[in-house]
Amino acid sequence: MTDFNSLVTSIHETNSTLQQSASKAINRYLTIRNWLIGFHIVEFEQNGEDRAEYGQRLVDELAEVLATPGLGARNLKVFRQFYLAYPQIVQTLSAQFKGLSSIRLNDLTARLNTVNYVANEPGNKFSIDAEILLSRLSFSHLALLLPLKEPEKRAFYERQCGASQLTRL
Repeated sequence: MTDFNSLVTSIHETNSTLQQSASKAINRYLTIRNWLIGFHIVEFEQNGEDRAEYGQRLVDELAEVLATPGLGARNLKVFRQFYLAYPQIVQTLSAQFKGLSSIRLNDLTARLNTVNYVANEPGNKFSIDAEILLSRLSFSHLALLLPLKEPEKRAFYERQCGASQLTRL
């Protein structure tokens, strides 16, 4: 019976460990997906004067045309806000998407590198490293912090959320 109990324990541990790893990977990719969608929306809005007035209807029209669960107008607005609040996530993109040619990483990286990221400037003491954000917080956590406009308040809660996640790991 001892051998059987060891087998059950091994299977439970394997299942639990790999299920947690898969869940973390899914959360990470969804967070990056949401950031990239926000990037595409902002880039479109800022690419030409004629699009500025169109930007008022852009998210609603996008949601209607996309007609995809999870990509409704409300979420698209949140993704846009997420991109603007967390520009430092760009730091992790090339490592995340190596070998994924469908993303057209070279084109995307070239476009991202032309953007001025205030969060990456040396004087910004409130910027949280992108890798820490992505490894410790889910998009749901980050979305809850978006209404905080003051960078120091957001950074405080990011650290608090990250610290509470560390105790669970």
